[in-house]
Amino acid sequence: MDKVKVVAKTLLLTMVLLVVATLPLQIAIIITSLISMFDVSHITLYQPLAFALGLMGEGFVLFVLRQEFKGDKARLQQVMPFDQKGALIRYGTGYVLGTITFALLWGIAVLGKAFRVTVTWENSAWLFFVLFLVGFGIQGMVEEVIFRGYLQGKLTKELSQSKAILISALAFAVAHLGNGGISFLGFLNLTFFGVLMSLFRIYTGDLWLAGAFHSAWNFAEGPLFGTPVSGIVGTNVVLGSQSVAAHPLLNGGNFGIEASLLTFGGFILLIAFTYYLGQNYAKKSNRIEKII
Repeated sequence: MDKVKVVAKTLLLTMVLLVVATLPLQIAIIITSLISMFDVSHITLYQPLAFALGLMGEGFVLFVLRQEFKGDKARLQQVMPFDQKGALIRYGTGYVLGTITFALLWGIAVLGKAFRVTVTWENSAWLFFVLFLVGFGIQGMVEEVIFRGYLQGKLTKELSQSKAILISALAFAVAHLGNGGISFLGFLNLTFFGVLMSLFRIYTGDLWLAGAFHSAWNFAEGPLFGTPVSGIVGTNVVLGSQSVAAHPLLNGGNFGIEASLLTFGGFILLIAFTYYLGQNYAKKSNRIEKII
């Protein structure tokens, strides 16, 4: 019963952290809506600017957690594991891997005629490109700190690694239930995404790889290739990809490619490959000891 209470409390605090993290974005959206009532002509400038700044504002959670655990290095390492040794290599590897993974899935969908692709890039778009690059970089890392750092880290102290992985992955998917266009397949794929990120954390021992992969995936999803980012639209900068209604299993419909059967298969393969590599080549102290 004590474990149940601890798990419930940890889940509740995780959701509180998520609310705090998304608060700057919500405020930015409200302000943008108010401004657009008086100046409709510049709405295409205000909306992406507000969204990018809102994403950056999520970094406040990192400050909150660091302040909360700064007096206890062991607990800080538990919820915010960031090993400085080899950090650049792991972050770079994660970012390249996240970008390539999304690009491959998107490319297959395009070959299957699931998207109508247009070039939306303009010379004046450099500002939005950089702001989204930084914004999604912060947002992806913050979500990993919340779900794979704080939630998974704390649950691992009370439960087996496998149970901690499953709960953190499901909580991550549940957090997206309010997003537009969410479907059962989208929910399932987000759960698998959470499992994959959890494995990255366990086998590397920190969050650099997971945070970078998550950031790169979202940046490629929106600003680079112009698809919905978990149901959120309006972040395209380089390309615009309009979903073809006849191919929802390839493009995921309104939620985006994360709700596609294509992504389902891709995540299953990545999870299996990561598990194989991790269990055979990661440090013994970073391997999963039992499945149940």
